Amino acid sequence: MRISFRADLWLICLFAMFLIACEKDDSNHFKATGDPSTQKILDEQQLMISRRDTSFVLRLNPTDMPWEAKIVAGGSDESNRLWCKINTANDASGSRVTVEVEANRSMSPRTAVVELTNGNRLYRFTIRQQYMPQMRPRNTYIQVEADSVFAYLFVKTNVKPTVTIPAAATWLRQESMEVDTRAINHTVPTVIYRFSLDRNTGLGRAAEVTLGGEGARPVSIVIHQNPQALRSEEHIHVDKPGTLATLLGGNASTWGNINTLHLSGQLNDTDIQTLRTLLSPLVRYTSRNSQGNISYTSSVPLNLQHLDISQCRLISKDNGFLVPTIDTNLNSYSSDGDNCLGDNAFMVTRTKLKSIVLPEMLESIGERAFYHCEYLEKIDIPATVRNIEPYAFFNCMKLSQINIPANSQLETLGSYALSTGRQLSEIRFPASLQFDEFKTFIGNFSAKNVHVGWTVPPVLTRMRFYSKSTLYVPKGCGDAYRQAKGWNQAANIVEE
Repeated sequence: MRISFRADLWLICLFAMFLIACEKDDSNHFKATGDPSTQKILDEQQLMISRRDTSFVLRLNPTDMPWEAKIVAGGSDESNRLWCKINTANDASGSRVTVEVEANRSMSPRTAVVELTNGNRLYRFTIRQQYMPQMRPRNTYIQVEADSVFAYLFVKTNVKPTVTIPAAATWLRQESMEVDTRAINHTVPTVIYRFSLDRNTGLGRAAEVTLGGEGARPVSIVIHQNPQALRSEEHIHVDKPGTLATLLGGNASTWGNINTLHLSGQLNDTDIQTLRTLLSPLVRYTSRNSQGNISYTSSVPLNLQHLDISQCRLISKDNGFLVPTIDTNLNSYSSDGDNCLGDNAFMVTRTKLKSIVLPEMLESIGERAFYHCEYLEKIDIPATVRNIEPYAFFNCMKLSQINIPANSQLETLGSYALSTGRQLSEIRFPASLQFDEFKTFIGNFSAKNVHVGWTVPPVLTRMRFYSKSTLYVPKGCGDAYRQAKGWNQAANIVEE
């Protein structure tokens, strides 16, 4: 009996060893894939890919059970199912697992864990996608006061930046660079640049600093140093079009000091937009601390009432600089060409503008250029102006003087262009003007004294001259006007 028991026990152990060997033999002989690329991924349990959008295919051998694939928890974030998608196709030849990965536009690398299952067999690997090299400054506009000697630039970056300062900006120098230790545990570090500045004794100045880094897009930052306090009456020469805002500085509080402004040089559409902002009665001003992470917005009243741009040449271009910290509700401005004052140029609600001297070489005044400038009292039209578009001076209730010189080249006058809503003291219509009674006289328009240059009275069919106004006509033409329909309604007709 004892010998028989030992023999049975030996047979049981032998059978168990046989079963284990069979299992090992099955495991050793099972091969998930015959594709070298797929095998490498399964062996290394990871796949490194670039930041760009891409796709790859895993080729798996056919089995009795279908292959399944999915993204599982364990990646860098829960949104990996959005940027990494899997599709499985099973057929007699095997399985194709297609993985599609969207481009990584973030500053950090990201991972997703892929799980492949076939019955009770399990394979896992991690997709590791590279980050996008980039630099993100805290602010792209840094404003410093005239007496400031340091400026700070904070940049979140995953590359080593290089700083380029324009050679002309001799007043600005890079002094140091350090990593912000308060953000040392963050995935992407913040670098602090310190610049030294000379004290500014003149008008505002700005430098466009460029950050560059390997594989990253260059980034531009404007360092704008304000002028000393602006005065009640200022004379500013704009040598380079598009720089008026630079010269004025970025502090709206000092803009509020200006009551009278004389400009010379070249003004483009961006400069006119700056003037429109300067003519606003109230602006929103955003100031920031030296680190640029705390801002405060306030309303600042402005007081520009007298503007002289007679020595300016207008250029139809919109390149240049606008102060981003000073904001209004104004629409953007554009002109139709050089020496043209565009549509809505000074149509600024509740502007305090009382007088303006226009450019000596101005050729055109746009539609609604001075629409509802309710405090405007006087304007001189340069002799070079050929066109005044409709509603140019509409509803300027205090405008009593629109001075058109005797040698004016004016050719067209739009409807309601002179409908100020107030009687003018004097107006002149030169011989060059193409008369249209429905444009010249239409609207709430009248003048005490009207000078005309036409030797032959234009035909009036429905309109008539103002019965309380004096009409001045060329010498020898008095009788013709006294006999002409509509013109003969004038209180007096005087030859000059």
